[in-house]
Amino acid sequence: MYSQFSLGDTNVTCVASSADGASTSCSFLVVVTACDIRFEFSCYVFMKELRKFSDSREACQAIGADLLVIDSVNENSFITDRLAVEFPKVVFVYFGMDDKDTEGNWKWINGENVGDDFLNWKTGEPDNDDNQDCGVILQDGQWSDNLCNRYIESICEKKTTYAYMQCPNDVVVYVDNLVTGTTASWDTPVVNDLYNREMQVICEPITGSEFLIGQTIVTCRAIFDESEEALCSFSVDVFVCDISFEASCYKLISSKQTFQQSRDLCRADDADFVTIETEKERDFVLNVQYETFQSSALIGLNDIDNEGSWTWIDGGSLLQDQFQGDLHIASELNKGHMLG
Repeated sequence: MYSQFSLGDTNVTCVASSADGASTSCSFLVVVTACDIRFEFSCYVFMKELRKFSDSREACQAIGADLLVIDSVNENSFITDRLAVEFPKVVFVYFGMDDKDTEGNWKWINGENVGDDFLNWKTGEPDNDDNQDCGVILQDGQWSDNLCNRYIESICEKKTTYAYMQCPNDVVVYVDNLVTGTTASWDTPVVNDLYNREMQVICEPITGSEFLIGQTIVTCRAIFDESEEALCSFSVDVFVCDISFEASCYKLISSKQTFQQSRDLCRADDADFVTIETEKERDFVLNVQYETFQSSALIGLNDIDNEGSWTWIDGGSLLQDQFQGDLHIASELNKGHMLG
């Protein structure tokens, strides 16, 4: 048997009875912790169906949540960023505050006064134009009052006490075409827990493992007292390239071109001219240049905008003693590098 469970804890009771009236029962807890959008100890649902304020709140409550209450500037910034993703063409949406009981006395739906922790009214708001008693958050994160019977989108929030864990960013490794894989490592994810419990973090595969060419999904679990409290995942992507060095992939372009023509070739491969970031990389690039070209070649350094003021193509300035030697190369591939 399958049932729909809302976010949070639900107690399930099972009863078995016989024909003679005898019965026995047991109960257990169903805990729903996963959510698509999470910030600290809250889960969020961006409700795309158009509803008036009261119906929006009822829709949130139906999934075990309530309308959004903003407690801090960090949470407001997070919601603002998500608005651009979830509602890119929407001007404003309902969230959890109103002054229905007393005009001008704005309250969050949890009963707290608006402004006790954080305040972000748009200049001139709230203005109570045409008896506007319900709160909306604008695309830029500022707040305003609006009509409660307007049919618009809304944001739900579910406060949780569950641990959460932030996985590393996806790991990208470049290898040359003479190998079938490589090792990859990452820092152990940090677990945030309201009760400060010490948890064991287990990632599968483990850091330092051998990864074949292609994509592998790594799943990390936070375990406390043999119970899984948090989970996150990321990918390890191993790409083949002509020449690899540390976290970079390089490609040689032997055809002679102008600076702009060469850069266009690099960009056609989702790349750009090479920029030299370390002494080790400089030495590596010099060796490749001399072994391959035995002459000069273009690199991602120019003073086109201002004669004598040399800058890298990523906007960085050429530091004194950063660039030594007769170095001439050309291009940078995706998250790594190319040579041209």
